[in-house]
Formats: sequence, C-alpha cells, structure tokens
Amino acid sequence: MGAVGIDNDRRIIGRIRDRIVQIGEPARQPRDVDTLDEVLLMVPTTRVLADPISEDALLAWHAYGVEYAARMRRQGLRAVARDIPLTHNSLSTNLDKLDLAHRHVGDTYPELLPIHTTCGTVYADGAIGVMTPWRRRYNSARMWWNESLVARATKRISPVSDRVIADIRMLIDDAAALSGKTELKVLDLDPEAVADHADDLMRFERHLTIESATISDAAAVAEALRPDELLFITGLTDESLTELAPFAGQPHVLGNSDSTGRWALIGVSADEVASIWSTWRHRPVPGIA
Repeated sequence: MGAVGIDNDRRIIGRIRDRIVQIGEPARQPRDVDTLDEVLLMVPTTRVLADPISEDALLAWHAYGVEYAARMRRQGLRAVARDIPLTHNSLSTNLDKLDLAHRHVGDTYPELLPIHTTCGTVYADGAIGVMTPWRRRYNSARMWWNESLVARATKRISPVSDRVIADIRMLIDDAAALSGKTELKVLDLDPEAVADHADDLMRFERHLTIESATISDAAAVAEALRPDELLFITGLTDESLTELAPFAGQPHVLGNSDSTGRWALIGVSADEVASIWSTWRHRPVPGIA
C-alpha cells in the first residue's frame, strides 16, 4: 500500500499534496494500482522479510516502489493506494537514469507491460505503434483546449490580470528566484485538503509554509504581504477568484493547468517571471481567450 499510485487507465490514485498543489483522485478506501510512487510505501513485516525491497542499482532513486508493486502483482497480490495526509516537498533534482530504471522493470516483468508509473509508462520494445504519436498529439491538443477555456473564464472574472497556462509545480522555485523572494507562503482553499498545514519546510534555502485557508484568510494575507514574501494560492474557483481579485492591488499572475487546477501567484509581476513561461503552450489557444 502507498499514498499515491497510478492505475491501468493512467489515473493518479490517492490524494496528496505534490510540492504546492494537490493531485490525485481521492481513495478513502484502498484502490488497485499498477504501481506505487516511492513517496510512501507500507508493507507488512512478514512480507518485506520474505520479499525484501530491491537494492538493485538500476532501480536507483526512481523505481524500487514500481518494481515492488510489479513483483507483488506477479505473485497474485494487490498493489493499492489510499489517501494519506502528506506533503511531498519534492525538488525534482534527481532524474538521472530514470529511463534505465524503467527499462529494467519492463525487462523483468514483460507479462505486465505496459506498466504505468507516476513518472511515465513502461512499454515493451517497439510496442508504441503507429497510432500512439497521433493519439499523443490529440490528447495534448484536447488538454490545451480545455485549459484555454479555463483561462477564458479567468479573464472574464479578472480581465486586468496576466494569465498563463503552466504546471506551476515545476516552476515555483524559478519564480521565487526571479522575484528575489526569501519566503514562500502557500494557501490551499480546498475545504477538503488532504493535509491542513505543513511547517518548517525549505525549498532551495527558502522557507515554505502551507496552510488550509478560507477566502477571507487569503484576502487578509494578500493585503498584508511583505516585500520578501511570495504568496501562492491554490484551489481557486470562480467564486473565490471573484472575491479575491485583484488581490489587494498586489502584482500577480493567474494560471491554470490540467494537472494543477487554477492558481494565483501574488507578489510578483508577469514581466519579472516572463522567461519561465515564454512558449506558445503557456498561452491560450489563439482566439479563445
């Protein structure tokens, strides 16, 4: 059992906070998955003594949980995920040899292929097929279209705000660095947040605090924001955005993505961080918004 995994329909199962946003479908009861993420694993003592976690160097940092889930499934057991309140303060600094780790799992468990993981899908050699590139383009275009519709709704609510389409999880540290901030505050407006707070965290020598908040809480924090603080608000809805915009006159950027939902970055102007989302994919489909 783990806190988060991915099933054979490529759905992330298990609700956790990944860096600064919540991800995953709720799993209040254990739900079957292809593989589990290594952020948290639980195995009965008798089982792990009989089948120890692999120390194969090829699995390295990335895939020992993936391999263990595959091994258990080969034995006719289940790999399951369920909600566990945690914040995964990943810095995404170690992706070395991820492809080799996945290839090793695929070579070891060919009968389970394709094997879905939270870091991608492991296919058999040559199993991608002629339709996969087309399907990938289709899925990407559909995602961009849906994200653009959210961006259009955002513009209607706050027409003066700068907007981007971006997975902010991968860019928040760059945004903090470009703006020269030393404190990062995260407010989660989701009333069912899996973890209501996280204190004493660090991201690249910056203090990070995360709290569940109401709309009025967020308004008060935005108004009192210090020059050294960067405020990130996640879990925005039409209602909360309508009440909060324009964020006490603070410089800000509004964004959304399929993986993170709608968010606000407050205390930094769009010009200051323009370099981290400068491609066409960070803008809505032309003509939509």
